[in-house]
Amino acid sequence: MKSKKFFIVIIYLILIAPLVGTIIGVPVGKPVQKGKVQFPSINEFHFNEQRVEYVFKVAKWFDGNNAFEGFYVRFWNQLRWAFGVSPELIKGEDGWIVDKKTAYEQLPASDRISDLNLQKTIELIKRLQNHLNLKGIKFAIVIVPFKSTVYAEKFVNSGVPIRTNTGLDRFQKAFLLNDVPFIDAQKILREKRDTPVFYKTDLHFNTYGAYWVSHKILEHFYEELHIPTPTFNDPVVSQSQFSGGSDRIATPLLFEMAESVPTVGFPAKFKKTSAPVKPGQPPVEMYKTENPGVNLLPPSIMFGNSYMLTYEGVGYHNYFSKSTRVLDYQFFQKALDYIEDDTKIFILQLYETQILFHLPHNNQYSYWDKRVHDLPLPQNYTYVSGK
Repeated sequence: MKSKKFFIVIIYLILIAPLVGTIIGVPVGKPVQKGKVQFPSINEFHFNEQRVEYVFKVAKWFDGNNAFEGFYVRFWNQLRWAFGVSPELIKGEDGWIVDKKTAYEQLPASDRISDLNLQKTIELIKRLQNHLNLKGIKFAIVIVPFKSTVYAEKFVNSGVPIRTNTGLDRFQKAFLLNDVPFIDAQKILREKRDTPVFYKTDLHFNTYGAYWVSHKILEHFYEELHIPTPTFNDPVVSQSQFSGGSDRIATPLLFEMAESVPTVGFPAKFKKTSAPVKPGQPPVEMYKTENPGVNLLPPSIMFGNSYMLTYEGVGYHNYFSKSTRVLDYQFFQKALDYIEDDTKIFILQLYETQILFHLPHNNQYSYWDKRVHDLPLPQNYTYVSGK
């Protein structure tokens, strides 16, 4: 009898725990919609036929602010993952994980961009490049591939499509034929891939991969500007434990699985500030070097995404007299307003699926500064298709 009462109490506590936790504000896991749904005003409650509608509003508030919601979502995702079913992730070999929608849909779609759209997009890039060149500013574009592109063999047995002549390949070929300067991040990451250049359980490249891409960016501009290239020290690589990104969704509930990753770190020889580029603009990250005795590159600006944030820890900013980084998806719509009088380098960094969503001349996200469409092409320029 006592054991029966004990189990009844336990079940009762399990049932009311989410409600109690929600009311007193003690979440278990992060509520997925916390703060998006407000508790309805008590003035809306009436003792008539409308009271049911008020109850529905309370239920909607509870669903969005449930103290156990994040816990339940994660538990359910992990339960499905344990049985090899996940709406979001693909399990590859040796612990590699990739986003399902990206690998199955978005990357193959980027490979199918039409020749006409490729041409129109290259012409748009040339308009920006020409505008910058007339101001004495060097331009370059960097497209970082996804890990399923660099480590495709890890996902072949998971049904990820085998890709040839990818959208990234086609864009970089068009860059080369049309004299658009670019840093071949795909090439250097493939050259260095024997030491993992990406996290197995996260979208991004790790600091080892970021070091080599940033290294190539620096080398490119030293050569472009005919500035003697300083001696770059070889990276000191150590191993560290990482648990992040997809890992937090996929691993068992009671066991946080951490992967061992190669880690590169350089002393930060710069002063970091946050300030508007021009009056009235939102503040952005700026770096002024404190690296004496080194041939420095002139002031630069990089429009990019979360991949560029890693450069801060791998020595990249040590080699510019000033470098500014701006989140592209927020501010590239006004890119021309961020060019300063002393800017001499303009970099656009993208990740691979942005050649599908953002880079195209007719993208649906209003990614480009509209004024670029009206800029002139270089004199006597004709698009070279390579066919």
